Amino acid sequence: MRARSPWSLPTAIAFVCVILLSACARETPEAKMRRALDDAVAALAAKDIKGAGAILADDFTDGAKRTKKDLTRLGFLALQRGPVFVRLQSVSTEVEGARATTELTVLAVQGAPEIKSAADLLDTNARTLELTLRWRKDGGDWQVTHVEGLPTLSFE
Repeated sequence: MRARSPWSLPTAIAFVCVILLSACARETPEAKMRRALDDAVAALAAKDIKGAGAILADDFTDGAKRTKKDLTRLGFLALQRGPVFVRLQSVSTEVEGARATTELTVLAVQGAPEIKSAADLLDTNARTLELTLRWRKDGGDWQVTHVEGLPTLSFE
């Protein structure tokens, strides 16, 4: 008499499918960068400027020659004026090895620090920005090394 296998044909096929799907489910570079952007947006909403700045490489600069430290300080000052809400639109990323470029539209709204009337709920301080981000892969993480399209506010 033949020993019966604990694996039925449907169970074996399902097992092989799960293994193949898990191998295919690795996160793409574009998905990793999108997750990093979403994490930075969530950090801004939580008034966590350090968390929002974590996406920036230490050697970051922007079109106005501001550094990571400068941008973090500007973000801190902006959050003192009230909450900042950001929505990302039209995110398009091109990856070339360990470098990438993302073009996106950002809707940024500065909220009132305190809601005293219904007028404080209106988007009176909204801006739409067309940004180009340059990324570099550092280890397993993608970090922004340069941004074009930010307003040219400064401390000077």
